[in-house]
Amino acid sequence: MFVITPEIGPTFVEQLPIKKFHGIEPATVAKFNSLGIFTSLDLKAQSLEFLQERFGKAGSYYY
Repeated sequence: MFVITPEIGPTFVEQLPIKKFHGIEPATVAKFNSLGIFTSLDLKAQSLEFLQERFGKAGSYYY
């Protein structure tokens, strides 16, 4: 068991691998990885437009 305090929360989430996100299936993980997106921090660096172009409606969810 691991306690995520408010102080370490943002850093913990930024380092979280995309494959650990709820609802993201292996095919989507593979697509993210092919785009160079491996962690939450990588995902956070993308624009809404970039994500919508590559993932359609789901791009807004990922943003």
